[in-house]
Amino acid sequence: MNQASFETPINFTELPYPPIQVSERNINYERAMLDNFAGSNSELSTISLYSYNSLITKRQYPEIASAFHELMITEMRHLEIFGTIATQLGADPRWWSWRANKNMYWTPGYNTYTMRLKDILSNAIKHENFSIDKYTKQASNIRDMNIVENLHRVIIDEKKHVEILTGLFNKYICE
Repeated sequence: MNQASFETPINFTELPYPPIQVSERNINYERAMLDNFAGSNSELSTISLYSYNSLITKRQYPEIASAFHELMITEMRHLEIFGTIATQLGADPRWWSWRANKNMYWTPGYNTYTMRLKDILSNAIKHENFSIDKYTKQASNIRDMNIVENLHRVIIDEKKHVEILTGLFNKYICE
């Protein structure tokens, strides 16, 4: 078991995020951004899960705990991006998304909580890949280029997260 601190750089500040300025209100884009913001597989879900993962791995796996903490900070930036876009599109940015023709409040029950390291890392990788697929699909369907640019920038971060989490999986699970 490695007790070293996390050393892989996770700071993405060298690659700037595009400005957030939607071209016009669009209810479909608004709902998609609200879902990214606080839906069942959303930035809010990721932040809450990574906070939990960081806390439960801190004692035995400080490198992994540190990684989850740093990833969570990046996810907070994504939450701000999607919340800002949704607000510009006309949404009320509560912790909710649009499902079954009504607003559904976010719940921590959306997350899968586990204490087994293999499952923690596998679940995080699965979650990141789902987000990449979701944002890629949105980017291909949305015609507002500013939203698309923001989605593409977030996808870059999510791909880096998969790389980091896969590296941790390989180090701690596949040894």
